[in-house]
Amino acid sequence: MVLENWEKVQAISREEALIPKEAEMTDEEEKIFYLISTYNPNNNQIRDIVLQKWDILRRSSATKDLAENKIVFGFRKNPNLKDILVRARLPKIKDPSKMAPKSNVA
Repeated sequence: MVLENWEKVQAISREEALIPKEAEMTDEEEKIFYLISTYNPNNNQIRDIVLQKWDILRRSSATKDLAENKIVFGFRKNPNLKDILVRARLPKIKDPSKMAPKSNVA
């Protein structure tokens, strides 16, 4: 199995391999509505309200397609002090010549 995949990789050019592929969604995945918010203990109240009022969305012609989907509630974490203070991205270098290592020749 590993050798088969290695042969497939060797058969593809680098340019072709670097082209991003679009992920195909299954019919089941397309029928999911994700409601994502930042975590808060009071979000359970929001969840309960959405579930109670979901029938109203089914009645409206504008939101009927949305209301037929399954709801999945998700949370992202609150930023902590480290997330606020530490920058994970490096600045882009506009001039590639600045990337060249400096020689130690005197």
